[in-house]
Amino acid sequence: MADNSLATTSAAPSAPRSAVAGGVASTARMSSLVGLKPLILWYAATLFVSAFLLFWLQPLVAKMLLPRLGGAPAVWNTALMFFQLILLAGYLYAHILNHYVATKAQPWVHGAVLLIAFTFLPLDIGTSSPAPEDVPSIWLIQRLALCVGLPFFALSASAPLLQTWFARTAHRHAQDPYFLYGSSNLGSLLALIGFPLVFEPWWTSAHQSRLWMLLFVAFVALLVGCALLSARTATPDPVTAAPQSSNLSSRESAPWREWLLWISLAFVPSSLLLGVTSYIAADVASAPLLWIAPLALYLLSFVIVFSRRPIISVSWSLVGQAIAIGIVLLLLPLPAPSLALVIGAHFAAFFLTALVCHGALAVHRPAAARLTEFYICMSLGGAMGGIANALIAPAVFSAAYEYPLALVVAWVLRKAATTTRQRPRLIDLTAPLCMLAVMATMLSTWDLLGRISPLHAPGLLHQERSFFGVYRVKLDADASVVDLINGTIIHGAEAIEPARWRDELTYYHPAGPVGRYFAALRDASPGRQRVGVIGLGTGALACYAQPGDDWSFYEIDPVVVRLARDTRYFHYLEQCGAADRIVLGDARISLAREPQARYDLLILDAFSSDAIPMHLLTREALQLYLAKLSEHGTILLHISNTHLKLWPMLDSLARELGLVTRHQLFMPTPAQAAETAKASEWLALARDDADLAFLDGTTPGWKNEHPTKNVVGWSDDFSNLLSVIHW
Repeated sequence: MADNSLATTSAAPSAPRSAVAGGVASTARMSSLVGLKPLILWYAATLFVSAFLLFWLQPLVAKMLLPRLGGAPAVWNTALMFFQLILLAGYLYAHILNHYVATKAQPWVHGAVLLIAFTFLPLDIGTSSPAPEDVPSIWLIQRLALCVGLPFFALSASAPLLQTWFARTAHRHAQDPYFLYGSSNLGSLLALIGFPLVFEPWWTSAHQSRLWMLLFVAFVALLVGCALLSARTATPDPVTAAPQSSNLSSRESAPWREWLLWISLAFVPSSLLLGVTSYIAADVASAPLLWIAPLALYLLSFVIVFSRRPIISVSWSLVGQAIAIGIVLLLLPLPAPSLALVIGAHFAAFFLTALVCHGALAVHRPAAARLTEFYICMSLGGAMGGIANALIAPAVFSAAYEYPLALVVAWVLRKAATTTRQRPRLIDLTAPLCMLAVMATMLSTWDLLGRISPLHAPGLLHQERSFFGVYRVKLDADASVVDLINGTIIHGAEAIEPARWRDELTYYHPAGPVGRYFAALRDASPGRQRVGVIGLGTGALACYAQPGDDWSFYEIDPVVVRLARDTRYFHYLEQCGAADRIVLGDARISLAREPQARYDLLILDAFSSDAIPMHLLTREALQLYLAKLSEHGTILLHISNTHLKLWPMLDSLARELGLVTRHQLFMPTPAQAAETAKASEWLALARDDADLAFLDGTTPGWKNEHPTKNVVGWSDDFSNLLSVIHW
């Protein structure tokens, strides 16, 4: 989401004003008394603080809510959609206030709104979490509305109001106030960059909330100053002034065509913003660092295209976009190459597409008299893009098809980026169709390339999407197994033959770390075990249970539970875990309700595609696990990941908490791989070295070792994603 008022920077058209000669002379004299520089600086500072607060609030609140919903990437997308809707509401409110409320009364009305908003501070999301029967996206929207809706609304309305007030002053730049948005752009970008680099590492969320409230008070004081300065230098109310001409033409016929164009050009970058964020976050981590980079690029595109001399021309944007989209479409079905290439290609395609679409908005901007109309259409397009990705796409599509589809729509809109009105060329009409054909062909060959196919492709038995991810059940005839795949990663597999329905496969193969752990554990402690497992998957771990054991599974997604119990595909729970307890909900919240020392072993095996929910790997999370362990209990962490090296960070946390560790990075032999064993990395933790001694010697592969790299451990209020990324 972006402050769409960015679209009216200094390149926007000037709006000449009319005033009686006496009024002009009077206000000019007053302006000389007030001074030119204080007026500009005051307004610039107010806009800077307003934008800074808006873009600090968004990642702060989303991060505070993230653990309540299992760390799902959809949390940020849903929050982003909510903020886009509130931004639209703020612009509508500013439009009504500007056109139907007297100038002198506007500061009083808006001041009352700000005063009411202040009663919601400091920011507090409460302690509640969604119940298993709640719809996560609806619960999140309701929580955001109750906790931060009004403060965000008041701030979002302030920017257009400040522009209007400045335009009514006698300042010599009042006819063209859009230059003030340079300070707004700066405030937005600094807040976004500052959150992961400064705020998050140095201050807890509670401290940030109090600092945000203090800065909100400072903003109100600055706004009062703007209102007083405006009143002392005001010209006649523009609402009653005679209409003026503009240096840009305005079509009088069929305005709905322009509205549709503005909405479409704003819709595509907004949809792509959510699409690319979700795509990257699903395979790395749902973290502010990965949320903020696309949003910063989105803002930067506004800054560039509406500047007086854009540093990237329209022609270069169009060429770059074509190349970048082509690379992305080639990368989508292929096995993931380096993370730098994946992130670079997707971010480049998104940024260049945003430049093209927002550049087209700059080309097709209206006369000054219709600027408010322009703002509202842009805000509506942005909000529609958020709604399409966060609410409609998960209900309509069984996979994240909205992202490549938005790229195709962006190609269709390329023609709007030019100022010429030539008849469409054949390539303009055929290129989108060719792109769709290429995408369809590539999607249908995913099986050949070792990835996942759409519903019509051979082998795909079921495909389903939830708030927490996309799930596919696929028959792998070559390996004689049925796979459960979340996003891009296999989350478990079961043999086709009924005689092998109890065989543990993939990461849980008997030759791997888990198999060796339980073999050694049964030799050392053959008695009853109380085991808690975070993450259900196919339920394969249940087959390590022995008669008399007490096993509980914690799973946040009802879809996973339903698929694991569906005997058309999987039989682990039927064969091995029919009596096991399955607890629906976020594991940290559910575990907190359990008695102390409830388990002898806690296994963390929670993934969303290739991303491990970060809130399950913090200091506070480990302290919770320890509280639920018996005196000699063990924590077993599955930390396999394509892009993140989590061992050094977790080893630092273990040493900080006085824990001992054993580590194993398992690479199957060709014979083991033929039996569907997969490479995996695991970490065992306990309070005393004697509690892990049974893994030494008798279990080849488990090692009493430490990583050479030292990484600061994470907490609920601090996480440094850059420190664990494997580029």
